[in-house]
Amino acid sequence: MRVYIAILLLGIATKVTASVPDLDGIKELCHSSAKLFEKGKMKYLADTLVPHWPINQEEINKLVHQGMSQFELFTFRSGSALGTEFIGTRKAGSSFVMHTYAIKF
Repeated sequence: MRVYIAILLLGIATKVTASVPDLDGIKELCHSSAKLFEKGKMKYLADTLVPHWPINQEEINKLVHQGMSQFELFTFRSGSALGTEFIGTRKAGSSFVMHTYAIKF
């Protein structure tokens, strides 16, 4: 059995996450986002992250459409996702944190 791994990088600057004020809250947000990505629920993923992104709605809609198209193509070739695994956390200064997850196929 071959296992494919897609890496989902979610970096959220703490200064734009007023509703998620601490690093544990950001990690939980990223974890739930990775699980939605694993299930191919791009629209729900975007809805979850919109309050924390300083991006206009048109760009988010493009991102959702592109994500759905690529995910469908990838799962058509590789099958459905087998799970999500937390890889690690990186911090840059006091205003940026990145949690890395692997989506296993």
